[in-house]
Parts: sequence; structure tokens; C-alpha cells
Amino acid sequence: MKTKYLFILSALSLVVSCNKTTDDGDSKKQIAGKSVVMDESVAFLNHQTESIQYQIDAIKLANERIANPEIKKYLNENLPKLYTLLDDFKKAAKDKSGTDVPKTDAYRSDLYKLTIADAKEFDDIFVLYYKDFLNKTVKDLGSVELHNEKVNALKNSYGNVLYEQKLYFDVN
Repeated sequence: MKTKYLFILSALSLVVSCNKTTDDGDSKKQIAGKSVVMDESVAFLNHQTESIQYQIDAIKLANERIANPEIKKYLNENLPKLYTLLDDFKKAAKDKSGTDVPKTDAYRSDLYKLTIADAKEFDDIFVLYYKDFLNKTVKDLGSVELHNEKVNALKNSYGNVLYEQKLYFDVN
């Protein structure tokens, strides 16, 4: 009986030690005994891709339900910029990691809240949630410092689009 417990403990410690992160100064991650070079900008690129995808999905939803023609027009004018940024971020993430950006449900609940919003007050609810998203994203994006020039250029492009939208919704 004691031998079984000893065996289980040694097996668990082996599994844990194989999956520990090592810090060699060049961001290597140990996964089941294999070293994989991880770049912090890959995680950044993936997160920004999710954010842009959320914006696109929110604007598509707004196109179906928003009553204010000025807001609808403004959002539709910005949609091509977001599609271009999405493609650029996905390409940069794929170039860095060698794989496609994994899809997550990071913003699923926010989109769900917009989906179930009352039709009479949808415009106000959309603007409220969208402004909150823009404020948070602009703040988060501004706090990130990257050393890769290409990724930094993408970050700045996205930041400009976000800031422009933030100004529009703050004024209107």
C-alpha cells in the first residue's frame, strides 16, 4: 500500500517538473520535456486579435439593431479599418508563433449582454458598453511596452483607431 502512494507521488512530481516554466532569459517554456521559445508579443498579438474581433462582432450586432443613423454610419465607416487591423494582427501572430490565433470566448458575455439588450434602449446600452470597452482597451494598450518595431507599429495603429472611436463616442 505504501508503495502505491510512493509511486503516485513520484509520478505526480515527474509530471509537474516536466511542465514547469524555465527562465533562461530568452523566454523558453518547458512543455513535456520540449523547449518552446515564447515571445511576449505573441500573447499580446493574440489578445489584440480577440479585442478587434469583439469590436467587429459588436458593430455587426449594432448594424442590425441600432436606430441612430449617425452612429450606424460612423461604425460602418470604421469597420474596414478593423478588418484590416484584424488581418494584420493575425498575420503577425502567425509569423511569430507559426500557428493560427486560437479562438477564445474572452468577450462572449459582453456580446451576450448586447444581444439581450432591450430594443427600445439598445442605442444607449450599446454606446455605454462600447465606450466602456474603448476606455479599458485604450488604457490597457497604453500600458504595454513592446520592443519589436513591427508589433509596436501595429499597436500604434490599433491605438489610433481606438482613440478616434473613443473621442467620437465621448463627444456624441
